[in-house]
Amino acid sequence: MQIIEQPHAIIHPGLVAGIGFFDGVHLGHRSLIANIISKAEERQMASAVITFRTHPREVLHSDYCPQLINTFEEKIEHLSQTGLNYCIVLDFTPEMSQMSALDFIRFLIDNYSLKCLFIGYDHRFGHNRLEGFEDYVNYGKELHIDVLQAEMCMPEGKHVSSSTIRQLISEGNVSE
Repeated sequence: MQIIEQPHAIIHPGLVAGIGFFDGVHLGHRSLIANIISKAEERQMASAVITFRTHPREVLHSDYCPQLINTFEEKIEHLSQTGLNYCIVLDFTPEMSQMSALDFIRFLIDNYSLKCLFIGYDHRFGHNRLEGFEDYVNYGKELHIDVLQAEMCMPEGKHVSSSTIRQLISEGNVSE
């Protein structure tokens, strides 16, 4: 997996990607990543995740101190074991937080040759996270890319998320 930290650094003509913080690179993330890789292979494109060096809430709320599952370095190591072609690392800034979802998608297209974007079942991005999946699909149509929704991963009928895992760890329930 190649780590990309600068715009225009991907030489592949098309990219299938998913976006998220990917704390813990847990089963839900791995399910999304499997969708990305499968679609990229089907379309003969490259696969990628788009993530952030620091948690966006740290930038938006100076008093927020997340108890993360992994360090940034550990996250990159876990992602490198998934079979992805690229990991795009963005620095979340106050300026980026003001971008609309449409502008952010346009930024990804212009800088990374994005052709298909997978969205997690509950993921929201863009200024104030006001827009949802249907908005992203409409933006994709406008910008000539596919926006697809990843399915929720529920092994043994249980919801998997970084927040749930953090809660279980804080309760000392590591085996769960």
